[in-house]
Order: sequence, then structure tokens, then C-alpha cells
Amino acid sequence: MRHMHGLLHAAAFTTLITAVTLIVRIGRTKVVALTLGASGVGMLGQVNASLDFATALVAIGFANAVVRRTAAAHAGHVDDRASTLLATAYVVTTALCAPVVLGLLLAPSWVTERVLGVAVPPVALAALAVAVPFVALAGIERAVTQGLRNVRQLATTSTITAIVGLLLIGPLVLVWGLTGALAHVAAVSGVGYAVGVWARRRASRQAGLAITLLARPSLTAAKTLLSFGSANAATRVVETAGMLLVRTSIVSTLGVAQNGIYQVIFSVPAQFIGIITGALASYAFPLISGLEDSDEITDAINTALRFTLLATTPLIAFLALLGPPAIVALYSPDFLAAADFLPLELLGDFCQVVSWALGLSLLGRGHLAAFTLLEIGWTAVFALGALSQTARLGLWGPTASYLVAHCLLAAATYAYQRSREGFRLSAANTRLLVCSGGVAVGATVAAATGRWEYQLLYTAAALATWLLVGTEPVERAKTWRWTSGWLRMRVLARSVS
Repeated sequence: MRHMHGLLHAAAFTTLITAVTLIVRIGRTKVVALTLGASGVGMLGQVNASLDFATALVAIGFANAVVRRTAAAHAGHVDDRASTLLATAYVVTTALCAPVVLGLLLAPSWVTERVLGVAVPPVALAALAVAVPFVALAGIERAVTQGLRNVRQLATTSTITAIVGLLLIGPLVLVWGLTGALAHVAAVSGVGYAVGVWARRRASRQAGLAITLLARPSLTAAKTLLSFGSANAATRVVETAGMLLVRTSIVSTLGVAQNGIYQVIFSVPAQFIGIITGALASYAFPLISGLEDSDEITDAINTALRFTLLATTPLIAFLALLGPPAIVALYSPDFLAAADFLPLELLGDFCQVVSWALGLSLLGRGHLAAFTLLEIGWTAVFALGALSQTARLGLWGPTASYLVAHCLLAAATYAYQRSREGFRLSAANTRLLVCSGGVAVGATVAAATGRWEYQLLYTAAALATWLLVGTEPVERAKTWRWTSGWLRMRVLARSVS
């Protein structure tokens, strides 16, 4: 339990930043949804999927390599190695960006239409050409801050970028429509990079290190980045290519507007699940990367899994209950068709965060082949299922494939960790996992009834049972003390005012 405080600290900052960015995204998304409709949201979703794929090609897995090596440099107070790694990552990434940028600017229109499934305006390709290098380099800058485990600076980076993005999106979309929304992609990428550099420099100073770009790149550092990053690069490229293929299939089979509906299905849970995955990425991953003892690793993974289950279960239940109003708040009533698919997507997200917590040590401990095979296997199941079923089942095809793929990934990750690392679930975590899984499955079934009152009754009963059976008395006591203390502070503040 000694690492739970660190995770809770990370989660607190992640929750704070998520609350801020969520409010910002509501405003930004509402502007786009109300101005451009489902087709505009679908087009932007396709452009962003292309940006993810292009960034994965040029970043080639450097981010996780930088996180791990920066965490090691931090532990050993060796800032020159971290600086050499950063400078080398910049050189290699910039070199790889050049042909991608040229390809985006010079490629024939029939090529881009074939890849995206729809004809895109030239401004979309120009926006991608600007955004790709900025996003790739911003990822490297963020990785240094993450390796230093400076959650505050990570939160500040996201907050500033989100707020500036909101200030830009209104004038751009209201004046230039879709063209303005596409230009916004490029503008925000530049802002994100600049803020990332600033956050990295502050985090380095606070850690007592002088991590700088003014270092000599080295062939040794390049080999380190490529050897460690190759596994993450392969999985990231395959994953983003798979998602792009699925979205292109939706566009070509069902239309751009349906891709906009799928964007809602996919992104609404991501707005909230990002709290959990963000806390794990910013604290637990660099922590486990620095551990060597197997018992400590097992303890850290069990702690990460417990944190994940405690945070995710009520979140999944409430999102399944409040899906329609959340969609209206984030988008508009025109997107309510996504509410039918949301509970099944949430069940897939539950499996995703479980596999995330269980697999934290794969990269950190150097199990590169296992990590690569597991992630590529997930993408293959998801993409093949979606591509084969979208024409027949509509959006149920990619949604169901997402769930099946994440279920298999979670099971396979646990089996590997058990057989190769000797990982064992603690008895308390086994009980909590069973209870949490039951709550998630039940929420999906209750949502399928279409009766809001049944969902409300189930959510209240299921969470009460989960709290009593799945959690520990000390956790309930701490939660009660924190809640009652917060309420007393609120009452005191009101009485003073």
C-alpha cells in the first residue's frame, strides 16, 4: 500500500487537470458539434486518426524509452545521459518527419482519398504536415517530464494547451467553418509543443538536473532509443493503422456522419477513463521501470490494479447510467444515437484499464517481444472484427470487436505475467476484480433495458454491494474520513462567508 499514496497524488492532479480539460473540451466540442454537425465531427475524427498514425510513424516508440531512461537518470542523478538521449531523440525524429511532411504536401489527391476513405480539402493535409512534427516532439518533451514523475507539470501542460485551444477554436470555426477547425489542429499542436518545452525545463530544475537540448547526440543513445522503442513503435504504428482502417471502413460503408457518431462512442469514455490511465502513466509506469526486485514489482502491480478497480468501477457504472445526458452535454442531441452503443464500449474500457494495470511492467522490465505480440494481437482482433462486421452490423461491429479484443488482451496479459514473472493477484484484489467485473457487466445489461429507473435502481444496489464486499474496511474508513472532512470544510466555509 505504500505506493497507493503516490498513485492517489497522481490521480488528484490528473483529476484536476481532467476536470479543467473536460470543461474546455465541452466548450470546444460543443462549438464544433453545433457548427459542423455529425459530418464535421466525423471528418475531424478522421484527420485526428491520421495524425495519430503519422505521429506513430515518426516517433517510433521514443516516448516510453525516454520515460524509462529519464527515470533511471533521475534515480542516479545522471543528467548528461538524459540530455544526450533527448538531443538524439530530437535529431532522429526530425529526420523521420521530413519525408512524411513532404508526402502529405505532395501526395496525389487519389492517394489521400484512398487512405482516408473520403476526399479532404488541401487545408487538412497542410494542417497534418504542420502538426505531425510538433506532436511528435511534444511527446518527447512530455516523456522527460513524465520520467521525472512531475505530475504537477504534466497537469499544467495539459491545462494551458486545452485553454489556449478553446480560445482559438471559437473564432476559427465560427468564421471559417471546417477549414478553421482543421487549422485549429495545427495551431494547437504548436502550442502544445511550446508548453511541453517549458514544462520539461521546469521539471528538470525542480529535480535538480540540467536536462537540455544543448547536448551532443550519440550513436549509443540512438541504439538505446531504437532498441527499446522498437517494440512500442511497432505496436503504436499497428494500433493507429488499425484504428485508421476501422474509421475508413466506417466512412466508406456507413458515411462520414456515422464516423462522427462513432467518434462520440469512442471519445466520451476516454474523457473520463483518461484520469485512471493518466495517473498510471505519470506515476506507476516510471515507478515500476525503476524496480528490480520481483516481490516489489508484484506489490506495485497489485497496488496499481487496486487503484484502477477502485477508481474505474463507479465511473463505469455512472457513465452507463448517465450516458445520454453526457452526450448531450459534450456534443448535442443530434449525437444521441451513440447512447445505444456506449454501455458496450464502457465494458471494453473496463477490460482496457485492467490490462493496462497488469501490463505496466512489460515495457518497464524489458519484455519487449511479449508487449509487442500482445498489443498487435489486440489490434488484429479489433480491426479484423470491425472490418468484417461493420457492413452487416453497422456500428455494433467495431463496438463489439473493441470489447472482445480488450477482454482477450486482459486475459493474455495476466496469463503471461503469471507464467513468466510469477505475478499473483492478492486475495483482496481477486475479490475486488470479481465484484468490479460484475458491476460493469450488470450496468451494461441494465442499460440494454432502456429503462432509466431500472438503471438507477441497479446502480445504487450494485455499488453498495461492491463497496461492502469488494473493498477493505480501512479503505471505507479512509474514504469516510476524507468525505466527512471535506463536508465539514464546506460547511465551515459557508458559515464564515
